[in-house]
This record gives sequence, C-alpha cells and structure tokens, in this order.
Amino acid sequence: MNLKVTVLSFAVVAAGAANATTWVYDWRPGDPGMGGNAGAVRAIDSTFNSQTNRLTYSVTMEKEAGQSSSQVNGFYLAMNDGPNPKGKTGELAFLYFDATNAHDLKLTAYGYRGDGNNSWQDGSTASGTQNPDKILTSVKDKTWVNSLAFKTNTDGSRTLSFDINASRINNRTPLYPSAGVTWDGIEYDSKVGIWFGALKGVHSSYGTDGYLSNFGFSNITWVDTTNQQAVPEPATMTILGLIAAARARKRKKSA
Repeated sequence: MNLKVTVLSFAVVAAGAANATTWVYDWRPGDPGMGGNAGAVRAIDSTFNSQTNRLTYSVTMEKEAGQSSSQVNGFYLAMNDGPNPKGKTGELAFLYFDATNAHDLKLTAYGYRGDGNNSWQDGSTASGTQNPDKILTSVKDKTWVNSLAFKTNTDGSRTLSFDINASRINNRTPLYPSAGVTWDGIEYDSKVGIWFGALKGVHSSYGTDGYLSNFGFSNITWVDTTNQQAVPEPATMTILGLIAAARARKRKKSA
C-alpha cells in the first residue's frame, strides 16, 4: 500500500515537473558560433522555466589583452527553441542590457525585427523606418526584473547577468505580426537558438518613456548558433529517477 502511494505521489509530482520544467543551457569555448573583436566569451549560462517564464542569463567575458579587465559593458540577445533566431518580424523578443552605469543597470525588451541589432529604432523589416515594438523597460517598470548584475571579477573577467519574469514578453501580441509566424517571445526547451552580442564601448540614451532613444557600441563579440542542447535541471531529473526506481521496485515485488 505504501509503495502504491509513493509511486502515485511521485507520479503527481512528475506531472507537475513535466509541465514546469526548468531547462538549463550553457555555452563554453569550443562550442560553435563565436566571433568578433570585443574579447572572448568564457561562459554563457541560462535557465528557462516553461511554466513560470522565469528566464536567467549570464555571460562572463575574459580579460581583454592589454587591459586590466574586460571592457564589455552591455549586450543584446534573442533566443528561441532551436532555429536561427534571425527570421521574420513578429516572432521573437530582443533584449538590450545596458551597463554603461554600473550603479544603474538597465534592461529593455522590444519585438525583434528579424535582423540586425537596431530593433530599438526600427520595429520591422518593411520598407522605411517603422516605430519600434516596445515591450518592457526596467527604467519605468521593474516588476518584471528579479535582478540585474554587473561585476568585474578579480581575474579581470566581467560577468553580466539578468533574472527576469518573461511572462509579459512571451504572452503578448506583436506590433508587427507576420503571416504564418507565431509569436514566441524569448523562450526555449530542449533545443536553443541564440543571437547574442557582447558589446564594448556602449553609449546610450533614453526617452521620457524609458525606452532607448540612442544605442551604439564600438566593438562586438557574438555567439550565433542553432539547435544547441538544453537539459532539464537536476531536480527534475531526480524526480524522474525516483519514479523509475519506485516502479522498478514494484515490478520486482510483483515478480
């Protein structure tokens, strides 16, 4: 009887875990996609919870040659569940992390126009300049931001990271929908596509609405790669392992 209850309890927990999987993705030197001249990426670490829409993202840049530390002071990012994030307007979100003032970090979210890095300025690939698809800005609204962090480490490397609730990004209607394209925002599962630029020499300004009125940089190191593997976090795997073990014990007892 206790075994049946245990198996049932694990099954209930597993059902919840399957619907609330936290996916873990990391990029390391030797993985595909890096290029540019703003220094080397030491590590990218990210998690995404498919139920709560909690997204974390952290990048560590190596110390730059001839400098006391990395000079990266911002980045941009689009992510999805595998394909090349460069695509069509009205599909993905585009984030700008601004660390030009280490004591006043800023994060803004826009609809990704599908190419380039100027979604803050032009929201669509249609002819001419279209108004940007403004989604969220931490300048005016911090309720979606759990934390923003910027640190120069003792070895001269730099780590830039955010922890956000992406629900309002993922559950919205884009300003510029494209035929046959579903809005995905910024989320992933067992596969990850990434369109990332670590930026040196960032200069920025903001309008009265808290969104970017100017954004530029002098150098970039990019990581652009597709169909990279993400895995469930260990807690989810532990639950599934316990269920498998309980079922094995049950089969052995019944034999």
